[in-house]
Amino acid sequence: MTQPAVNLSIPFEALLEVVQLLSDEQKSTLRHALDQESKRPADSKADQSWSDLLTFIEEAAIDTGIEDLASQHDHYIHGTPKRKVQPE
Repeated sequence: MTQPAVNLSIPFEALLEVVQLLSDEQKSTLRHALDQESKRPADSKADQSWSDLLTFIEEAAIDTGIEDLASQHDHYIHGTPKRKVQPE
């Protein structure tokens, strides 16, 4: 399945915070995936990139039991007050 091209702009510091939360085994898996990705020809990268990313995310996912972790990550990581979130 081909996913749409998406240009993500993630601040390095935010990405580094997430990577630091990974276990050593997960970091090793990420290193290996990035190494393999950098060696793949450009034309085949687009087709496989999304699949590889989704697989990695599923394997690295941790059930914290915190339902609002994504929307309130600043609160849980930095201790800031929770933001008011509009219901969907």
